[in-house]
Amino acid sequence: MLRKISVFAATMFASTAALAADDLYYTPGPNLAPDATYLYDWSGTRVGFHGGLTWGETDSDFALTTGATGTVPFDQDGGEVGIHVGHNWQNDTVVLGIGAEATWLDIDGSSGIAGGAVHSLDTNFLLDATARAGIAIDQFQPYLVGGLSLLDYDYTLTHPASGASETHDDIAFGGTLGAGLEVAVSNEVSLFGEYRHYWFGGDSNAFVGPGGVTAQSVDPDIDIDTVRGGINWRF
Repeated sequence: MLRKISVFAATMFASTAALAADDLYYTPGPNLAPDATYLYDWSGTRVGFHGGLTWGETDSDFALTTGATGTVPFDQDGGEVGIHVGHNWQNDTVVLGIGAEATWLDIDGSSGIAGGAVHSLDTNFLLDATARAGIAIDQFQPYLVGGLSLLDYDYTLTHPASGASETHDDIAFGGTLGAGLEVAVSNEVSLFGEYRHYWFGGDSNAFVGPGGVTAQSVDPDIDIDTVRGGINWRF
């Protein structure tokens, strides 16, 4: 009996020693999940500047007091610079946002002679309230944008011979649609490029008639296109 006990004790001792030796060479660690891949987060407030080139066309319906009517078409071009503010919400890869913009818009154009007057348009500033929807592709975000717009402009009739003129300052309400691409260059800064189309229906203005031009009413329909770039600071 003593011999069996001695053999059993020796066997247990040897097994324990072997396990202890194994522990010197391998100690399993905790089972950790792999790190999640970092993706840029477009959520938050943005403020910035924008500027670009603009062009467009105006079709002005006129009605002389003599009863004659017609349409004066003419082109305009120029540039813009402005400021903007907005906020984004991101859900998975979908980015929704709202924004407001104030833009100094300097475009002008004039027609040939119609009804004894030269028609011309000169814009002053543009205000926008917009919504946007984009797709987040890490630090790249293509998006669509649209909303309501307000345009302040001057409309002038000029007598071709005397140079006498009459100008009305007016405000037109309309809308805008466009598309763009925004690229994050850091956690706080992004750059964007964008195309916009604007359309406005101006109020009918009654012109007395400068320098012998027949008195008339003028109702302009204004279309403006712009290609702009800008910078956003993100918070």
